[in-house]
Amino acid sequence: MMVSSARLLAAIVTFLLLASFLFTRATNLRPEDDIQLKPVGALWKPRVVGLTKGEKFLRYHRSSGFYSTGTYSLRRFSRGWFSFFHSHPVPVVYDPYPDYNSKEWRKTWKGRYRTCVGPRGTSLKKKRENMMSGYHWNASGWVYHYLTEFSVLDCPGDRYSRYGPYGAGEDENAGDIPGFKKPSSVHWDKVDWGTLQQNCLQRNAGRYDNVRQDHQKMWGLHRGNDNTTTHTQPSNPRSAQSKPRSAVIMRTWIGMNFTSQDLQNIRAIVMELSLFSGGEYEVFIMIDAQESGLPDISDEDGVKRLKESHLPPELRNMVVYFNDEILRDWYPQLENHKAILQYFQPMQIFAQLHQEFDFYWQLEMDARHTGHLYDFLERAAEFAKMQPRKYLWERNAHFYMPAVHGSWDNFMQRIDQHMRGQKSIWGPLPPHNITPDGPIPPFKDPVNDNYQWGVGEEADLITWLPHFDPEKTEWPFRNEVYNFEQGSTTTRRSSVVAMSRTSKGLLRVMHRDQISKGLGLVSEMSAVSWAMYYGLKAVQVPHPMYLDGIWNLAGLEKRVNSGNASHTSAGFRSIWNWGHHDDILYRMTYMFHTAFPEKLFRFWLGYEDDDGEGGPE
Repeated sequence: MMVSSARLLAAIVTFLLLASFLFTRATNLRPEDDIQLKPVGALWKPRVVGLTKGEKFLRYHRSSGFYSTGTYSLRRFSRGWFSFFHSHPVPVVYDPYPDYNSKEWRKTWKGRYRTCVGPRGTSLKKKRENMMSGYHWNASGWVYHYLTEFSVLDCPGDRYSRYGPYGAGEDENAGDIPGFKKPSSVHWDKVDWGTLQQNCLQRNAGRYDNVRQDHQKMWGLHRGNDNTTTHTQPSNPRSAQSKPRSAVIMRTWIGMNFTSQDLQNIRAIVMELSLFSGGEYEVFIMIDAQESGLPDISDEDGVKRLKESHLPPELRNMVVYFNDEILRDWYPQLENHKAILQYFQPMQIFAQLHQEFDFYWQLEMDARHTGHLYDFLERAAEFAKMQPRKYLWERNAHFYMPAVHGSWDNFMQRIDQHMRGQKSIWGPLPPHNITPDGPIPPFKDPVNDNYQWGVGEEADLITWLPHFDPEKTEWPFRNEVYNFEQGSTTTRRSSVVAMSRTSKGLLRVMHRDQISKGLGLVSEMSAVSWAMYYGLKAVQVPHPMYLDGIWNLAGLEKRVNSGNASHTSAGFRSIWNWGHHDDILYRMTYMFHTAFPEKLFRFWLGYEDDDGEGGPE
């Protein structure tokens, strides 16, 4: 009888183990999979500065989920019939890429997708040592996001599933890390990301127009490199069958100390955006030498010494340099070329010298995205592409709050109702110095448009924060207006934090007006204002953002979206009045001068703070 009971118990345990294994099988995750996550993978912009005291409707204790969901706590969320043992879930590869070379894919795009060689010297396969992994788990009890959201279901992961393929944990004992299988080792100093990207592009050259092979020779933005012919095509793809390409520019300065985490992040960006896509994106590091001198344009030995003096070997063939002297040579009619005031000038020059790209993403070195970059940027671009132009500028001015505004369709209807009888930006809105040559609206009055114009049109500008009229605010850079006839009364818009996607067409008109007329605006007014002047499509993508603390939603919405629908955050109550709303701005996960995302990200990496919070688990 005892033997029979033991056999029965063994059979039950075996069945439960098998059922749990089958239920949590390590099939690849796809973006469309319902993993009950809404959302994860926020874009974080960490930078440390002191916090200010908030107002009465902020309760100064955090949601219980803020710092309690670490690597080991994933056990609490594991799925399957055997989860009561708190076993650590098995991470699975997250695959957001199209079904390349399928019948449906080839109906749209010409050429053939060919896999590329990765840093391990082998053809890239979709397995855990090459790609980000994630978990099937329910994070509905995790921290609440207050501000904005678009339909992103990113892949939830820990620091090892996110950055393990790119060097995280390689110096640790893999047996001590639940769910982590250490990839085969890589001699990172022998990896050449620039050459890997170029080889990948050549393998996939049949998919694209205007494939170039001389990137590594053009190491600087010198005007002497300008032997191009200006293209006047619109920013939409030139051929319905050729895949448009995007340059990804990571901004930094000469002498930056690249940490191991910086390098893991760069490796992830190159792998996810460029190598696995077959060259749809190409990643560059743009280095500001400021007032430092640079070698002569033809001094190959000097350039080699410069790169070796401050760059890790793996980055040396993907960099582009500029300094103040180069910017003055291109734009002599503008007096100031400091990055804080003219952040887009190097981008304009880069686009002039690299016209083979259709779009140009600008990222900063201190920004982090905990999800999959290809998935995030592709979905952002698709969201922007599908936005109608009717009342687009007014929607762009708002922080979209799902808990207050409801669905995105409800939010659009709300703006539509509030805009009745109000004046809208509809088509080009140029100042005196500019004659627009952009698209003309199909109707004189937007009321007559049934939200059709602009749907399916690629955005010329994608930003991550709202657009606002700075003229009557106390935003500190509002009067940085150069050589416009109307001076400080010039119509303009701003969107803080210059990370964005700009089209070739938008950068072309910005470059043309600055080089020929000397017109200029401060960095965060430039791209969004020129889009308005020429009637180009600009979209704020409402990605998920989190706030430290527990907030009253109605009170929060009134502060971040003050004013009326046609002029949101544009007056003395504007959220962008520096020093007035620091209790909100300095607690966002995406904002410069904010301590919260850095603390959260460092905890996610397993660091402990001075108060003993955080740690490896």
